[in-house]
Amino acid sequence: MKNLFKTLLLLFLFNFIATNSIQAQLSDTTAIWQITMFDDNEFVGHILSETERTIEFKTATIGTITLQKSQIKRQERLISNDSTNGLLWNENTMAYRYFIGNSGYNLKKGEAFYQNAWLVVNNFDIGVSDRFSLGIGTVPLFLFGGLGVTPIWLTPRVSIPIESDKVNLGVGGLFGTVLGDEFDNTGFGFGFGNITLGDKNKNLNLGVGYGFAEGELSERPTFTISGMLRTGKRGYVITENYVISTGFETIALLSLGGRFIGKRISIDYGGIYIPNTGIFSVAPWLSISVPLGKSRR
Repeated sequence: MKNLFKTLLLLFLFNFIATNSIQAQLSDTTAIWQITMFDDNEFVGHILSETERTIEFKTATIGTITLQKSQIKRQERLISNDSTNGLLWNENTMAYRYFIGNSGYNLKKGEAFYQNAWLVVNNFDIGVSDRFSLGIGTVPLFLFGGLGVTPIWLTPRVSIPIESDKVNLGVGGLFGTVLGDEFDNTGFGFGFGNITLGDKNKNLNLGVGYGFAEGELSERPTFTISGMLRTGKRGYVITENYVISTGFETIALLSLGGRFIGKRISIDYGGIYIPNTGIFSVAPWLSISVPLGKSRR
């Protein structure tokens, strides 16, 4: 536990330094936004100015209006470029995650997602700042077959933009334990670093990390290569692949699938293949993600 607290403290300090080293930028009045109110009215246009309580918003249909921030349910930046064929698309708010692992992008401050995979794996992520996010997850095994153990984990992560929308670094880890286990030393986890090349709609991610369990660090690193390609307004193709060396053998985990992002829910689907088994067998992957926090700039 001492090592866990030291690691979290270092990540918080690193995040503080990285965040405060970036100068605040002025609002971009040419950006296009979609603002959804609590009464489900939607407005698309430009933010001219804002105060602590209001936003002066210019729309193409009804002109300039004043919106009360307390009445805003969701605020999303829209993109329109060559990759969208000039159409207005919502920004990819889930660019921070592939199926399981993270990219070099981060959640924005206040954004949050709940993810459930295979009906049993639960994970909650929140953007503490634009550079630091924190997650917590669990598999409630006590609900299945009378098992008296429950793994639980924390996933802190720092994002470091090197070149905006082109090169991003990520540093973080997974630090967990098993509740209810009869053994004293049940700590497990994985520390990693990665680099993401490309924007939020089309990118390639390369990463390396080391796992640990019961106080022992793995002797060999795990490598990962992942990618994401946007195919339309709400669709993505995703691949996430790992090469794991145990010292006795090297295991590859290969996956390919997609993501559908709706207004209130996102669905990841695909298959996982392990070529080392000598048998062609693909395990299905299915997870849902629900946005919980308010989107912001």
